[in-house]
Amino acid sequence: MKKLLFVVLFLLMSVVPVDALDLLMFSSSKCSYCQDFLREVVPEYHKTKYHKVLPLKIIDIDNPPPQWILNAFSSEGLYPIRVTPTFVAWDNREIIRTEGYVSKEDFYKVMDAFIGHFEVPQMQKKPTIEIPKQEGSHGRH
Repeated sequence: MKKLLFVVLFLLMSVVPVDALDLLMFSSSKCSYCQDFLREVVPEYHKTKYHKVLPLKIIDIDNPPPQWILNAFSSEGLYPIRVTPTFVAWDNREIIRTEGYVSKEDFYKVMDAFIGHFEVPQMQKKPTIEIPKQEGSHGRH
């Protein structure tokens, strides 16, 4: 019985507490895919089931970053942002990320995968979810 209790406690402690998460979007005004996301997703995002689990916070990389972002980079709680848009599930550190934006439908598929990730113990390495490429397309970054 003690072993079972220990295993249950371990699993509970290793699962990300969903109510503590944010979805950070690293965006640039020079990024056409960011602008597509802002136009196609943002106006309705707060009404979706995803907003309840991952409230969206947009970080404009064209401006100096807030101190907490600088601290996160220096403590390796956040990996470098190489492309925009980059979406990061955040709980005082990076949990999981995806890069790029293709369409609203594909974005919500990725959000389903993000939310599914929170139902299992956290992974030790930096996971990345790839957005599927549309036929005849080279993706959108």
